[in-house]
Amino acid sequence: MDPREAVLRAEDLQDLLSHIAWTDTVKPALSKLQDDYQKLLTQATLGTKVFIMTNAGRQEVSPLHLAARIQGINFAIDTLEKILKRGDEAIKSLHSELSTE
Repeated sequence: MDPREAVLRAEDLQDLLSHIAWTDTVKPALSKLQDDYQKLLTQATLGTKVFIMTNAGRQEVSPLHLAARIQGINFAIDTLEKILKRGDEAIKSLHSELSTE
């Protein structure tokens, strides 16, 4: 087996494992957290005092704080999806290089 082909197969497997981890574990956890914060933001906007657990213990949070957390989660999801997409594109490019040789 050509060493480049072996590397591509290993990269394909790693890419598959990364996608499984992302789609089955990481993204659902981030999406649930995002949904939870959006519900809390709705409550806080309606005037209810909202508390969350932090490393410092139970703390009251403002609607602005909750919105910032939601924005941070959105940023993390978008960034990770862009990284995974670039990895897919790089592997496809390597596959097409090998198939033309």
